[in-house]
Amino acid sequence: MIDVHTDVDVLRGLDRKLRRYTFHSKLEAFRKFSHAADKNLRNPALLESFKPGQPQKYYNQVAERVHLHELAYLSLASVVKGEWGAPKIDLTTLKDINSLINTYREYSPPFQHKNDGKQDEITIRHFLVRGAMQQFLYQKNPILDLYRYHYLFQFKSKELDVPALFHQHFHYSYDDYVTLASLLYVISSQSVAPLRKAKITESIENITAFTSEKIHTMLEVLSMPRDLATTMFKNLRSTDERMRIYDYNPMLMKPIIQDEELVYLPIPLYLFSAITEGFYQMLCTKSKTFRADFGLYAYESYIQHVLEESRLTYIPEFEFTAKKQTWRSSDFMLVKENDVILVEVKANAPSVSLRYTDEGTYKQQLQKAHVKAIESCIKKDSLIRSGELTHTLLPEKINRISYLIVTLEDHYFNDHETVTALLAEKDLHLHDAQYHTMCTATLESIIDSDERDIFEFCHECEDKGLAYTHYAKTQVQNVTLPTVSKRKQYWRKKIATLTQGDDSYSQ
Repeated sequence: MIDVHTDVDVLRGLDRKLRRYTFHSKLEAFRKFSHAADKNLRNPALLESFKPGQPQKYYNQVAERVHLHELAYLSLASVVKGEWGAPKIDLTTLKDINSLINTYREYSPPFQHKNDGKQDEITIRHFLVRGAMQQFLYQKNPILDLYRYHYLFQFKSKELDVPALFHQHFHYSYDDYVTLASLLYVISSQSVAPLRKAKITESIENITAFTSEKIHTMLEVLSMPRDLATTMFKNLRSTDERMRIYDYNPMLMKPIIQDEELVYLPIPLYLFSAITEGFYQMLCTKSKTFRADFGLYAYESYIQHVLEESRLTYIPEFEFTAKKQTWRSSDFMLVKENDVILVEVKANAPSVSLRYTDEGTYKQQLQKAHVKAIESCIKKDSLIRSGELTHTLLPEKINRISYLIVTLEDHYFNDHETVTALLAEKDLHLHDAQYHTMCTATLESIIDSDERDIFEFCHECEDKGLAYTHYAKTQVQNVTLPTVSKRKQYWRKKIATLTQGDDSYSQ
């Protein structure tokens, strides 16, 4: 396999171009283009100021040619690379913005990280993971994540009180942040003028019962100064400069760049990333035990909650004795007639370094997210077949046992060869069993919008040879089912509480 020709000077030249423009005009331009390109609430009319007097069809066509991951890179570079000392100009024309985007498109990232040795077929899989991490975020509907994190951040038990931790660090409830983020997103999508804190505060006060102090506090939680964004970027960037386009964007966690009067929000969609996975990652940094406790109590409880919606028979984890020691069963065992699915859940989200992964990081993350769970399934499978793991709900004669690994967020791994190699290192083999890996959102979508149940979904993928050749979410058949999912119900209720306000901001 021959690697592509990579010229990092293309990106350095793009940096120089960006430095010619004023900070304000860059971030405002990318905010408007983001709303034009965002398929969730697209508003191409915001592009009129960059080339006035054109028919709406023209702006629609321009918007369709722009991709959010391109704007995300340009926004990040605009924040962390600074401006030159000479007089600067405003980024206000479609010609100049197209020039920046086209320069970005000239760059061809390498397949192989500089840390890796000889190229092989696995190198392509590293490349595909990087590309998925870079682009798939912008293709999903962010509102479907909101109910999941509502449940998780509201979880409370004698072992773990997530709402108390959430309030300690973020001062207000998760639902309050959903309200604020949703309103700010809509306000931004309709605003030709820059976003002014005073007017945003007034608009949100008119729609909600929030005080100005509460609004300011929540905006601060979602904000960071420019120098902090630069420091975070430098601390988290790849050691291989050629991988720059995959570098972590700190605005995924803090989408607003601080200013005395204005709200700089270059990628408005990041508001929803920040209040879901972003808040989760921040809580993980606040406590050494939070991630483990969250996975054991909150996340497993949520998956059980989701499985209850499927109306399938399931067996929660329990202790049993085998081989003179105490074991725990799989997190869940699904049962349908004579078939069983062993379910292992992992409250894992991809590490920052997976975005520009080398071989070592790739294998480490694959082991953590999937392989360890598959190892557990193989062992439990063996104990079931030997009669040492039993339960009254398990069928006496089992036809097929499948494995299902569910992670909190998607890692975009699709690498059966490396999985089997890592299993073989521990003398473990799949034999006739097949495994399926997916993130929580994919499991939800099977239940919410696929006429097949989980067994039918998994068995069809196995029988057609798709289990290891396609991402699970690409196999979901999205149809309109007669029932409304809890995820959509949550959003509808949220919208209903917000429709009583005015639209004074955009007037």
